[in-house]
Amino acid sequence: MTSKTISDLLKEFFAAVFSAILPLYCHGDEAEKRIAVSVLQGKMLVLADLSEDDRDRLIKKNMVWLMSL
Repeated sequence: MTSKTISDLLKEFFAAVFSAILPLYCHGDEAEKRIAVSVLQGKMLVLADLSEDDRDRLIKKNMVWLMSL
């Protein structure tokens, strides 16, 4: 069994993490929206070692799956 880094796990499960946080951004109160923004636009990118362009590519790649939820 090999262990994966947090970065690798976040990249592998990006769509699942993104889809779990997106409802907070879309339907949460102001505090929840601020938290969601800080995760989606900052913390997740840093932990996964992704640029905003990388994030956008992952969103496009997983768009059908994300919209099916």
